[in-house]
Amino acid sequence: MYHTNQGESIRGGLNHLQHMDQDEFAHICDSENVYYPFVSQSEWELTNWLASSALAQKEIDTYLHLQCVHILVQFSFNTAKDLCTCIKSLPEVPHWCFQEIKVGSYQMKDLIILYWHDGLEVVKHLFSNLVFAHCMDMHPYQEFEETVNGVEHVYGEFMSADHAWEIQVSYSE
Repeated sequence: MYHTNQGESIRGGLNHLQHMDQDEFAHICDSENVYYPFVSQSEWELTNWLASSALAQKEIDTYLHLQCVHILVQFSFNTAKDLCTCIKSLPEVPHWCFQEIKVGSYQMKDLIILYWHDGLEVVKHLFSNLVFAHCMDMHPYQEFEETVNGVEHVYGEFMSADHAWEIQVSYSE
């Protein structure tokens, strides 16, 4: 049973996958290519290596224009600038944050570092990702099950919890 005072979804805007579908190279994307926007695993591996290396853009351009490289594989990019554009077209994910923890004047053998994600960024990422769209409940509900002891409230995800129901009740007041 869903709560009678349900929230509403506002349509509009594009999620990460829809932005990628509008890319000029979207035609090479298919369900078999998990390395999109790169053509293949080998192109992704080379891209990853080039992007994480200490090579300057001019050196990457020189490498990409070597005849022996073109014989081995045909890339979807020709220059370091094209490579950077391709990498920037990938969807953003929540960034890691960190903070060094100091306890007064206490001397520690090793630093204590706390790593975390900004919760709001994570929620925005999840809500904008079509992969998770079918997994999300947006409306509080209560589920009941008949047992030998009578009717019992069944709890599962957050939206089946009493707290979610109470929040929705408070909005209707």
